[in-house]
Amino acid sequence: ATSVFKPSIQVKKAHLRDILKENEVTISCIVEAPHTTEVLWLADGTSKKGTRAPNDLLNKIVSNLTLSRDEWLKLKTIVCTAKHPCFTEERETIQIDDMKKDPVVMIRRKSAQSGIALLECVVKDLPSGEVCISFQANSANISDFTCVDWTPSENIWSLTTHFTIPSEHQKKGNNFTCKVHRPFKSWASEPAGNLFGREHLIGNTLQKRSCLLTIDI
Repeated sequence: ATSVFKPSIQVKKAHLRDILKENEVTISCIVEAPHTTEVLWLADGTSKKGTRAPNDLLNKIVSNLTLSRDEWLKLKTIVCTAKHPCFTEERETIQIDDMKKDPVVMIRRKSAQSGIALLECVVKDLPSGEVCISFQANSANISDFTCVDWTPSENIWSLTTHFTIPSEHQKKGNNFTCKVHRPFKSWASEPAGNLFGREHLIGNTLQKRSCLLTIDI
């Protein structure tokens, strides 16, 4: 009799930066199993058709599922399943972040030398996982995404990101915000304005400085 080994499944998600920038999202299901194994996709319980990528490796199957970004952002779960008559069905599930509460997002101007205008975005109560930060002026993006795999610890409770305001946006009356992006959701700070024309410390209105340790990205 021919021996058929139990398959292994690994699902690789697109990086968050790519999800935020592209109109389509592709995720891959890598299955180590006989080539006759069937690989199936479910998105929120609905069957989706993947495409099998060309692969010369024996007993390794790569199935790709491509969704629109809007469809991806509305999903709760994605399941990849491997089926073969000689072994029990195997599956791996990607689930949305189970966040118990929304993070706290604050923006303030950071004191800097040499006249450099720095914004500081501080995020608290953020669970571990991939996160991207962006900055806006009057609701329009003025920065690229700064992304990191965030892991809070006993000594680090908040995530801090700095951004130098481009000279063309250093105008009186501009309102600045920062936004925190997770794979399925984003949160924005309250706007901060009146940063130019006269000295203005927005930390006084949005957040009192504390002794919390932070990690900078």
